Amino acid sequence: MAVFDELTKICETRKNVSLKNMCSIHIGGIGKYVCFPKSINEVYCLLNYLTAINLEYYVFGNGTNIVFEDGGYNSVLICMRKMQGMRFVKNNCYVLAGTNLLELNNKLAKHGLGGMEWSYGIPGTVGGAICMNAGAFAGCMANHIKYVWVLCDGKIKRLTNKQMHFDYRSSIIQHSKLVVLKVLLTLEHSEKSEIKQKQNDIFNQRLNTQPYGTINAGSVFKKTNLESAGKIIDKLGLKGVKIGDIQISSKHANFFINLGNGTSEDLHNLINFVKIRAKQEKNIFLQEEIMFVGNKKGTNI
Repeated sequence: MAVFDELTKICETRKNVSLKNMCSIHIGGIGKYVCFPKSINEVYCLLNYLTAINLEYYVFGNGTNIVFEDGGYNSVLICMRKMQGMRFVKNNCYVLAGTNLLELNNKLAKHGLGGMEWSYGIPGTVGGAICMNAGAFAGCMANHIKYVWVLCDGKIKRLTNKQMHFDYRSSIIQHSKLVVLKVLLTLEHSEKSEIKQKQNDIFNQRLNTQPYGTINAGSVFKKTNLESAGKIIDKLGLKGVKIGDIQISSKHANFFINLGNGTSEDLHNLINFVKIRAKQEKNIFLQEEIMFVGNKKGTNI
């Protein structure tokens, strides 16, 4: 009880939270503590406290590319989605990590700043997009980032684009305990009508090619050196294949849909099934883009 009391002094905190409501694929057990910081100072105080008492934590945003395990998470989850805000200076935009990409795109259009249209319709946060260097339609986060402010060993540091070590769906954040706080994006002045038109075109492409309106966690596998994972899975004839209540989308084979009662065990099994078939029949190794967080059922951290 003492830990929970201390956490609530720092920021909004809930206990015994159903993690099905914290990720877009609606899978997961119970999270012991979930914290919702709303400012950089709250994140700073929260992480310093958790480090001081040596308590494990995991940081996430909207939960659009992560899956919580059926066994839940037996420590502290830090959800950044309430830490929102942005500030414009000429063609630059300072953005807090929890800001939604859709909200960012809408504000960029109003300010006549283009370049991020490729991200229109992606449901994640800016921090999550930076962490995995999100991208689509030949664009990616790394193309627009000048600086990223992170929390590192109890200190706030400013990293350059080069120091972020961006790669395909990867950054230094994924391989460290760094926490994204804020970013400086450099964009291009453009006609507002042109930006909106590009955004609408991108969104229509998503609607036409992706299973919008279904319960999923976004792209399951990373693109290979040969072709997209979706095309590979399609050529294997696996569209519509189902394990438990998780099914490969018939519209886009790299999206796995929760039909209502799917579990992380179902998803693991379907992913492994696809990986084995790809290796056996195409000699292709598929690597997951989504990340699993927490305890598999019946295990402890």
